[in-house]
Amino acid sequence: MTHYSKFSQLLTHSSQKLQVVYTLEEQLSIDSPFQRCIVCHIYIKGKPHKYGIKMFELCEAKSGYVYHLEVYTGKHSTNSEHIMAVSVVDRLCDKIKGKGHCVYMDRWFSSPKLFDHLWGCKTKAVGTVMFNRKEMPKQAFLEI
Repeated sequence: MTHYSKFSQLLTHSSQKLQVVYTLEEQLSIDSPFQRCIVCHIYIKGKPHKYGIKMFELCEAKSGYVYHLEVYTGKHSTNSEHIMAVSVVDRLCDKIKGKGHCVYMDRWFSSPKLFDHLWGCKTKAVGTVMFNRKEMPKQAFLEI
């Protein structure tokens, strides 16, 4: 068993316990903070601190309470970065769908496809966007 799998199991167990003991407010946030660790780490090009543990978190926006988290264990060969972002958000939001929450996210996660999917699950979404993302309608960025 690797250091990553032990760490991941601990976080999965903790995340499940966190979901039982707390009732979330409406406003939530998804983020991917980069944690430093000496024993187990990955390399992420372009980050100020290039070695550490990448986690995806669903938090309450007001208090910062971590409701659900997932450790990044590496990119799947069949997934593009965009598909991975949609699947991460879908997994993190699985237990809050249909409960009237609004999820805020940054440009790495945001896409029309994801927002349509969440809207269909009765979950609102707000996020910054990358205008050059494949699915992004070009007319939304015309100069005024």
